[in-house]
Amino acid sequence: MDIIGLILIIITISSIIYHILTAYCAALFRINIILTQRRLGKIKKWPKVVCLKPLCGEDKNAFLNLVSFMRMDYPDHMLLFGIADNKDPAFEMAKSMKRYFPYQVILSIGEERSGSNRKVRNLMQMEKYLPSDTEIVIISDSDVRVEEDYIKSMVIPFLDDPQVGATTSIYKVVEDVDLPEVIESLNVETTFIPGVLLATTFAPLRYAFGASIAIRADVLREIGGFASVRDYLADDYMLARKIIDAGYKIKLAPHVVSIVPTLNSVKEAFLHALRWSRTIRICNPLGYFLSVICYPLFWGLFTCIYLDVSSFSLFLFALCAFIRAVCSALVLAWIDSDIFKAVLTPVWDMVSFFIWLWGLFGDKVTWRGREYKVLRDGRIIELG
Repeated sequence: MDIIGLILIIITISSIIYHILTAYCAALFRINIILTQRRLGKIKKWPKVVCLKPLCGEDKNAFLNLVSFMRMDYPDHMLLFGIADNKDPAFEMAKSMKRYFPYQVILSIGEERSGSNRKVRNLMQMEKYLPSDTEIVIISDSDVRVEEDYIKSMVIPFLDDPQVGATTSIYKVVEDVDLPEVIESLNVETTFIPGVLLATTFAPLRYAFGASIAIRADVLREIGGFASVRDYLADDYMLARKIIDAGYKIKLAPHVVSIVPTLNSVKEAFLHALRWSRTIRICNPLGYFLSVICYPLFWGLFTCIYLDVSSFSLFLFALCAFIRAVCSALVLAWIDSDIFKAVLTPVWDMVSFFIWLWGLFGDKVTWRGREYKVLRDGRIIELG
């Protein structure tokens, strides 16, 4: 066996170990959720929370998603909807929510004109409507659906440690019955989330996830508000970076939110995965490059072919498929998702490797039907 064959074997075995560790970290995360839920009922005083919901277009089952935020087991919270234009299809839905929950819902119509990131421009306008006594600001996308203990789970890390400036939560995909949604769920739950759980178990969290972020209101003001990230594609990542640079911590909340993706085609699903890959590469080039270890089936197959399909290489490939499927099933179980998705992970491993490879190149992304050029520092310029 030559040196290349030995290197391929080492990479393949490392990839197997990686996925075993992700299953272990997912189990620890689940234990933390259980222990936290036992504490929630014992806390008597909670800070005032305002949930910001920037809306744009018609998301799948968006009304049900928004209603889930009104059914919180939380004593003092409000929901602030932001719509850039009253001609937006989301405007009528927001008005309906205002009628159903008149004392909990605030409407913000319009957006700031400066900034390349349209979502952040919406948030900048919404920021003006925050009540002066707001203590915690939660930002979540319109495709997010939550359980009754969501806000308490997002807030409790702030109560445990005054140095926590923000919390964020991982997510799973629900209502994934069509192929585009299945692609999204495999990308999120079997590629992205395992890596997040592994990283946050062994190192401080240095980023946040746009689906669900909570920030102390005073910290948000200290870093310059949402205006400080208005030109960036990865506004969530940049918010986290500014919070850390200001001397605060980011904590992973002991909660898993659900997202209901609106994807109209397989092409759209792959473009979304590609945008994600390029965003991660630009924000964290070294981390993105090292994530090549996440694909045991690719490395197992490559090793098998390079070693002329020997009995050892076939065994190694079969072991890769077995470990990948079992560990994925465990991670899916710990985040309360459908474990049967695990049977698709060997195939998805091969597909997602080529998405990763594609993500190494190019500087253009598609976001809500618009094309953007991403600059080296993460800022974006809208094209066309």
